[in-house]
Amino acid sequence: MITTIGQLYDVTMMVDSAKLDATVQKANTTDFVEYTTFNYQRIVHHKTSYYTYWLPLTMGLLVSETAHLVNEDKVREVAILMGEYFQVQDDVMDAFTPPEKLGKIGMDIEDAKCSWLAVTFLETATPEQVAKFKANYGQDDKEKVALIKDLYREAKLPEKFEEYEKQVVAKVSADIEELSKMSPEFAASVQTLWEKTYKREK
Repeated sequence: MITTIGQLYDVTMMVDSAKLDATVQKANTTDFVEYTTFNYQRIVHHKTSYYTYWLPLTMGLLVSETAHLVNEDKVREVAILMGEYFQVQDDVMDAFTPPEKLGKIGMDIEDAKCSWLAVTFLETATPEQVAKFKANYGQDDKEKVALIKDLYREAKLPEKFEEYEKQVVAKVSADIEELSKMSPEFAASVQTLWEKTYKREK
């Protein structure tokens, strides 16, 4: 149910509700006013964090009958953080990792996805950059996609991702250290999950 809500948030961000028309296959957003950090986090927390991280960790605790050993809020906190990082990482790879390495052709730009890249770009872009973004985002055209990627590079988004990643690494490490004082075994499980996420390439 939670994942379904996240998917709903994801797909509805790509369209203008005022333009919805049963005779039109797709009506991409043109104002991008909903491309905010709050809305992005709402998407990824529901769509990714809960079912990929929080639920497996919580189920492990319940099955092993060790949930009482750890702080529930701390488990949720680290799960949400890892899930958000996973999706941000996925967004960056979608744009900048070659298809032969990623294993798929990234389509977030063409599909007008409310991605971390788009949201972060719009937060600091100049009016001229925003105008270029609006004129080219969400279109299945190689030249327009290339222009969007150039805008992302001009805004130093790959570097901003590296800074974001450093902050996440520090926070996850601190959370795992705190969990290890409650349950070393559970903390080891979280560490294993984190190692499968951090620096993944596809």
